[in-house]
Amino acid sequence: MPIYKFPLTPLGWREILVDIDDSQSSPYNFRFTLSPAATRASVTLLSHPQFHPAPAPAPESDAASSHVYKVGDTVEVAPDAWGVAGSISERVAGSPPSGKHNQSDPSSGGVALIVDYGNDWTEGDSLRAIKQHKHVHVRSTPGECDLSANVDFSLIRSAVNELAEAHGPISQSTFLRLLSITTRLQKLLAVAESQEKRKELAQDYDRLVSKVGMGSVYKILAVTKKGKTKA
Repeated sequence: MPIYKFPLTPLGWREILVDIDDSQSSPYNFRFTLSPAATRASVTLLSHPQFHPAPAPAPESDAASSHVYKVGDTVEVAPDAWGVAGSISERVAGSPPSGKHNQSDPSSGGVALIVDYGNDWTEGDSLRAIKQHKHVHVRSTPGECDLSANVDFSLIRSAVNELAEAHGPISQSTFLRLLSITTRLQKLLAVAESQEKRKELAQDYDRLVSKVGMGSVYKILAVTKKGKTKA
């Protein structure tokens, strides 16, 4: 989903914009530039108190470990993620779509699992470009690269909790271990026909649960109706 990037300057939050780069020394056709003043996006998307700059708390205070934005920090915000998370929570909660007053959809309900790579906080600089399975410069060959950014699960959780209840996120490693992936691996290894197959199974297992790979990078957040017992 599209993201907005905002660095905190001495004058407040400013939006990073994309501009044409006609410099002959630049290998790219575009450049990032800073908005000279606050924009509609910087005012509306960063209106939440969590983005309000504040003096650092005293070292002995309880708030000393909490994050306080300071000049030079950057945040990435994906407003569309809020809408998608809200739609999911509406379906799980059995609530009518926003703005409508019809009765709840009897086909709604159940549980949703949101799986993606990201963290439980607002990222500062995770935007990247991928082309042919390799990372490339984010401004290179526009239209030919996949642009990606980490998911802010704290934003997802806030949106979900308005109508439903969010649980997590937890790491993919923890999630799969709770589903007994190690036991499944052992059973597959016991019936594997060759040493090569056993090696392949072990490598696939490690790739999924390793704390230096997908096991920690990917997170899982569950969505249930309010009041459901936590897993």
